[in-house]
Amino acid sequence: MQKYFEKVKIWGKEHWPTWLLVLISAVVYRSWLSFGIFTHADYWFWFSETSRDFLHYSAWDSQISLGSSNLFLWMWAWKILPAFFGAFNFNSNVADKFVIFWPLIFLTPLFSYLFAKQVLKNKTGAFVSALVFSFNTYYLAINTQGHFSLSLAGTFAPLAMYFFWRYFDTGKKKNLIASALACLFVGAYDFRVFYILFFILLFVPFWFLLAQKGMGQRRTFFRQNFFAMALFFCLILLFNLFWLMPTAMTGSLAGNDILARDLVGNNFSLDITKTLTLFHPFWNGVEPVWFDTQKIPIYFWLIPMMAILGAYWNRRNKKIIFWFVVALFAVFVSKQDALPLKSAYVWLHGHFPGFNAFREASKFYVAILLAYSILIGAFVAYISEHYAKKKYLKWSVFLGASLIFLWNAKPILSGEMHRMFTPQKIAEDELKIRDYQFSQDGSFRTLWNPSDSKWASFSAYRPKINEIETRRDRWKKIKDYAGLQGGEPGGGEKNQLFFSENFASRLLSQSAVRYLISDKGNLFMVENLLSNPEWKRIDLGLEGKLIFENEKVRPRIYLTNETETIHREVAFQSVVDLSMENSSRWNFTLKKSADPVWLNFSESYHPDWQVVCGDTSWYVMLLKKNVFSPENHRATDAGLNAFLLNSSELQKTCPVGKSGEVALSLYYRPQSYLYLGGIVSLAAIFLSLLTLVFWREKRHNGNIAQKEKR
Repeated sequence: MQKYFEKVKIWGKEHWPTWLLVLISAVVYRSWLSFGIFTHADYWFWFSETSRDFLHYSAWDSQISLGSSNLFLWMWAWKILPAFFGAFNFNSNVADKFVIFWPLIFLTPLFSYLFAKQVLKNKTGAFVSALVFSFNTYYLAINTQGHFSLSLAGTFAPLAMYFFWRYFDTGKKKNLIASALACLFVGAYDFRVFYILFFILLFVPFWFLLAQKGMGQRRTFFRQNFFAMALFFCLILLFNLFWLMPTAMTGSLAGNDILARDLVGNNFSLDITKTLTLFHPFWNGVEPVWFDTQKIPIYFWLIPMMAILGAYWNRRNKKIIFWFVVALFAVFVSKQDALPLKSAYVWLHGHFPGFNAFREASKFYVAILLAYSILIGAFVAYISEHYAKKKYLKWSVFLGASLIFLWNAKPILSGEMHRMFTPQKIAEDELKIRDYQFSQDGSFRTLWNPSDSKWASFSAYRPKINEIETRRDRWKKIKDYAGLQGGEPGGGEKNQLFFSENFASRLLSQSAVRYLISDKGNLFMVENLLSNPEWKRIDLGLEGKLIFENEKVRPRIYLTNETETIHREVAFQSVVDLSMENSSRWNFTLKKSADPVWLNFSESYHPDWQVVCGDTSWYVMLLKKNVFSPENHRATDAGLNAFLLNSSELQKTCPVGKSGEVALSLYYRPQSYLYLGGIVSLAAIFLSLLTLVFWREKRHNGNIAQKEKR
């Protein structure tokens, strides 16, 4: 037993930074260690039926509103991993501990320490680096608003850098494969962080190439590393092909709602002083008040001073100077359109590919964090190595640098920052509504007035609609009240006018809205709508909400003999054997009919929705753009899909049953590209993992570390 105690003692002494970092992080975030429900601002709770949908990954997202192209296919960590928990009926409070909170607590300090130690070769400096990266005001501030995608993408960024950096230290290509796999996790949490990391990774080999002495060494370095770098960036492409392919093939890669967003004004009040001091503009040392700009405490100016000294004292170390160059660029870009060179960010946003994903510049704080963590760690490492005998100076610098960042965690420990750290209970009204809706048959939508609840139950089969957002967006084309004064941003007056229109009830029926849920205080917005006899109040014993059922609701897919319209009543009939395979494919049977009929589909109009034969496989649609004429696919005046079907054409094209019925499907064609890209990506990931396990690679003799030793 004594032998084991000795081993533990040696391990504890040898690896003191790792266990101390984990202990500090666990104490700071102790409330997140439970399975309680934590939700605030942009971070919402999901029931199991919501996350379970993502087991059927789809290029079309039909969970919210009237459906849309899934522009977040890259965010699989938020989708696939929670889906497995949802399959076992676990709600998000369980899944998010494994996917969000616990990785944030334990992996952020460990990965940042691992990377810093690889660069600095100094435990003390690497320990401080991990504190810089883990307990800065940027992460702490955005986490209070539930912006965990940015924080968690940042968690895996140092791991990707660690393996990438190890390649140049050891020459082993397996490190590049591991780095590419780590990059996959970065992008899975937030593509914008991956975008920033990608250019840093791209800059590294060029920096080392330029740092070689003479053309001879540069040629040697280029020959030794060109194919390795080609391998790495090819793997990056292959790993992300599952979302790149459907997005690019539909023309949405550069022109979608995520990338093609206008630059917003500098509402974060970013400027060169805040980015230089790594100070979040809304940080106040307690619960941040969003968009309430704060003054920079004087001690924050020690942060850039330590970074500059770290670079100056290591000015002959090209690895450290690399991060100084990154820091300069990141500090400059993060200030957005403030002085100096105010127009630089505006130009980049308008002209540099992908830069328009950053409609405000605070996301570039991640690059400052990576750079400052190394530079401040280098500052501490220099003191500890060159003044090792002056223990008072050595430990004063170490403690001082550590406390600057540990002090940021004080409001969490004291309870002053509490909203995201206080467990919550699901509202009883929402539980009753969920239980009632689960007892109903069929697929339908629920309209929430004026906006949906964070406790709402929804899925692709039974979506939810945020009333005010949909009125401003999808229903804006029907009647736009943007020029009307008053009512916004809440939209109460404008909502009331919209739902007083004589088309409102027919619009909701055609949109498959069976239930309307309203706060009692906001009932006035929809009172005129609910005065129609087709709306019936349901008594569930709710305290703060009211629920109504639309008795004239139409199915998600139905038939009419004439063009559907919201301006008059049109007779309809249901299709047979309707089922949803996933959000991108609905299967049904059409009975024999002599006359042409209109097939109406209550999803937002998109030209890539099309009618196909029921036995049509996804891979057939890779080469066949249309099964039936696209001219017969139109948008209704409700903004939904309508297809004119000719019975004779259907029977010539598709297999016909004994009674003349035809099995058909509504299919969103980009799903085929998602499947193809997914197969390629999964194959590349699988082969990469096999390579990591079984490849016995010889040490490369021309790596940078060995040259430095010689």
